Amino acid sequence: MQLRSIFKQKINHLALFVALLENMSMARAAEPMAPEAEYFPNDIPIVLSATRLKQTPDNAPAAITIIDRQMIDASGFTEIPDMLRLVPGFIVDYDSGNIQVAGYHFLPDVYVRQQQVLIDGRSVYSPTLGGVNWANLPITIDDIERIEVIRGPNAVTYGSNSFLGVINIITKSPAAEHDSSVKTNIGSHELHEGFLRLNDSAKNLDYRLSLAYRSDNGVDSRFDSKMIRLINTNIDYQLNKNNSINFQAGYNENRLGKDDLFNASTPNLYKNNFNQYQLIRWESKDNVDEGIHFQFYHNREQENNAYTIHSALGDYYADTGKLGERYDAEIQFTGKADNNYRYVIGASYRLDQVSSFEFFHTYDFLKSHYRRFFVQIEQPIDNNIILNYGSMIENNDLTGTSHSPRIAINYHVTSKDTLRASISKATRTPIIFEAHPDNKILVPGVYYNQYFFESVPVMNEHITAYDLGLISNKLDNSMRYDARIFYEKISGLIGELGVEPYADADGKAKSFANLDDILLRGVEFQCDWNVTARTKLHGGISRIKINSENIGDTSQYSDAAPVNSYNILLMHKISTNTNFSSGIYYRSNMKPIVRRNSDPLTMPATTRVDMRLENSRILDSNKHTIALVIQNVFNDKYYVFQNNIIDRRGYVSYKIEF
Repeated sequence: MQLRSIFKQKINHLALFVALLENMSMARAAEPMAPEAEYFPNDIPIVLSATRLKQTPDNAPAAITIIDRQMIDASGFTEIPDMLRLVPGFIVDYDSGNIQVAGYHFLPDVYVRQQQVLIDGRSVYSPTLGGVNWANLPITIDDIERIEVIRGPNAVTYGSNSFLGVINIITKSPAAEHDSSVKTNIGSHELHEGFLRLNDSAKNLDYRLSLAYRSDNGVDSRFDSKMIRLINTNIDYQLNKNNSINFQAGYNENRLGKDDLFNASTPNLYKNNFNQYQLIRWESKDNVDEGIHFQFYHNREQENNAYTIHSALGDYYADTGKLGERYDAEIQFTGKADNNYRYVIGASYRLDQVSSFEFFHTYDFLKSHYRRFFVQIEQPIDNNIILNYGSMIENNDLTGTSHSPRIAINYHVTSKDTLRASISKATRTPIIFEAHPDNKILVPGVYYNQYFFESVPVMNEHITAYDLGLISNKLDNSMRYDARIFYEKISGLIGELGVEPYADADGKAKSFANLDDILLRGVEFQCDWNVTARTKLHGGISRIKINSENIGDTSQYSDAAPVNSYNILLMHKISTNTNFSSGIYYRSNMKPIVRRNSDPLTMPATTRVDMRLENSRILDSNKHTIALVIQNVFNDKYYVFQNNIIDRRGYVSYKIEF
C-alpha cells in the first residue's frame, strides 16, 4: 500500500506538470507539427549484442533493453551508469560522488566484476581490480548513439566476464553525423561541463573529434570532487564498396578526490588517473550476412596515488598506484549456408598485464594470457521456430579451460507474439588480484600489516541460467513489450575470507576463495509505447529473490538487491521546438555492500523523480538548444553506500549545432 501511495502521488505531480505544459502549448496550436515518424518511429530495432548477428529482438536468444538516442537525451543524465536506471533489474548507486556502481540483479561489491562492458565491441573491463571505473572512460554521453543491454549470461558471445549480463555502448558513426556542436552544462554542486564535437568528411573519409571537460564537487560531507579532461576520435575510411577501416583512439586524464572513511590515518588526497585506448578494425563484407571482421585494440589505465601514513609505530610512504594494460586481437567470419541458417565463427587472443606495489608488492608486471574460440548459429526450423545455439571455449593462465554454451528456441506464436526459452552456462575468470594478491604495508624494522594474501587456488565462478520470455509487438508496432522469468544458479562466487592471526600480521588478513553458492529467481517486464504521435513511454519492472548462505566476511548476497524496483520515462513533444520528459525510479530497501559501523544496516526504499524541459530554435542556419534539468525534483533525500546523501540537483544545458 505504501508503494502504491508513493507511486500515485508522484504520478499526480507529474500529470499536473504535463497538463500545465499542454496548456502552454495550446497557445501555439497553429504552429505546424512535423510528421509522427520524426518524433517516435515505430520501426522494429535491430540488435547486434546478443549473438554478433543482426537480429530483431523477437529472434534473439536473450532479453534485451535498447536505450536509444531519444531516451538518452530525455533522461537528462550526465553520467553513463545512470542510463542503466532505465533497465529493469539494474541497481545504480554511489560509492562516492565520483565513483558510481551499477550491477544487474545484485551488487556483490564496489567493482561489480560479474558483467561485461563494451564500447563498440571493445571490452573496458579493468584488468587491475575488475569491473569498470566509469569516470575513467574516454567518452561522454554525447558520444553515444545507443546502449544495448543483454539481461542474462552471454559468455557464449563475449567471454568469461559476461556472467550476469552485457552492456554494449555503441557510439555515433562519423558517417552518420553531419553537424559539429558546442555544448555546456552548468548546475548545482559546482557542476561545470563543456563539450566540443567536430565532424567532417573528405571523399571516402569520415571522422569525428570530441573534446570534453567535466567537474563537480561530489557529495556533501565527502572529499570526492572530480575534474576530467578527455579527447577521442573516430575515423572511418572506405577502401572500396566491400572493405572499410575504422580507427578509434581516446585519452582521459582526471583528478578524483578520495577519502578513507575506515582508516583515520589515511589523509584526504587526490588520485590522478591517465587512461587511453587505440583500436583498429578492418571489415570486408560481401553482403549483409557474409563478411570478415578483424580488430586489434590496446587499453592502458594508470593511477598515480601516493601519501604518507602517520602512526605511533612510525611513518610510512605508501605507493598505492596501479598500472594495467590489455592487448586484444580478434577475427570473426560471418556467413550464411544454404539460405537456411546464419553463423558467426571466430577466435581471439588477449594479454592482460598489471603492476601495483600496493596490491602485488612488486613493480614487475604480472601477466595472464587468454585464448578464445566461439561459434554462433541461427537456424530457422520452419516459418515459426528459430533455433539459436552457440559455444565459447576459453583457455587462460589462471584457471585453465572452460566452456560456455547456450541454446534458445524462439517460437512465433503469431506474427506479433513470440515465446523464447533458453538455457545457458557461463563462467567468470578471477582477475589477477583475486588469484595472486599480496596487499600489505611494510615499514622495515618496525611492522607490517598484511591486508590480502594468496591462500588457496581461486577457480572460476559458474552460472547456469534458465530463461522464459514473451516478446510482443502491438498496435502496428507502436507498443513493444517483453516479459521474462529467470532462474539462475551461481556456484563458487569469489569472496573475502578473513584469517586471524596471519604470521606477524597486525590484525586480520584476508584471502580470496570460492565461497558462496546463490540462487537468483525473479520476473522482469519492460515496455516501449508510442502513446500518441507526440508522447512516448518507456518503463520496466523487476522483482527478484536471492537465496545465499552468506559465507564470506563481506559477501552478504541475500539482501544485495532490492526485491522490487521500477522505472518510467515519459517523453512528450509539446510543440515542434519544445520537449518535456520525466523519469521516475524506485527501488525497495536493500543492504549496502560497504558500510561503516555508524551507517544503517539497511538502505531504505527510494523514489527519485527527474524532469527535463528543452527548447530548440534555428538561428542563422545553426540549431540552438537550451534545456533545464532537475534531478530528484521532490528532494526525497535518500541514503546510499557509506551513508552518502543524494539530494535535489539541477543544471542548465546550452548547445549549438553548426
